[in-house]
Amino acid sequence: MNYKSYDQEWDETYNEMGKFRPEVGDKVLCACPEVVSGEVVEVKLHRFGDTKSLYFVVRLEDGSFDEFAEEDVLKRKVEEAA
Repeated sequence: MNYKSYDQEWDETYNEMGKFRPEVGDKVLCACPEVVSGEVVEVKLHRFGDTKSLYFVVRLEDGSFDEFAEEDVLKRKVEEAA
């Protein structure tokens, strides 16, 4: 399916794809606050006292890298070729 924007893709696939945790190599959407796309290159676990948080380092489309909290990353739905 073709989406008019990454925002639309996020909204229309969130309920389905939000069930999957992205892994290294996965294509993802990241909310920052605008939605951008990229590929996961590293998964990090940060500890703050008794709290653990998962973060994803993502290579964005422009070649830059950024780190996103788990709740801000959505694995992209990959359609199978016909």
